[in-house]
Amino acid sequence: MATEDSNQTQQLTEEESLAALERDVAAFEIERSTKVPFKVVSDFQPAGDQPKAIEALAEGVERGDRFQTLLGITGSGKSATIAWTIEQVQRPTLVIAPNKSLAAQLANELREFF
Repeated sequence: MATEDSNQTQQLTEEESLAALERDVAAFEIERSTKVPFKVVSDFQPAGDQPKAIEALAEGVERGDRFQTLLGITGSGKSATIAWTIEQVQRPTLVIAPNKSLAAQLANELREFF
């Protein structure tokens, strides 16, 4: 019973979690103006559907969407699209991959852009 009570007190409610996230975002907004901007270094420019995808993803970030998905076949420029989106929104980004191999591949691809 004591263990159950301590687990409940350690868990934040969804409202408390959202309030903490909002405080963190507000603090980040203040700090963001003093940071070096994200700038993509590439010989290429967005092409095809990439400009629309970048705009839609950036709008989702600004709107506060918790989850977004970018779909595309191998070699379609998804990593570049994400890099250009990061450049547009100017926010640090956590990229999650399903395994270490893909995580390493993504890290290397994004490292080439910044």
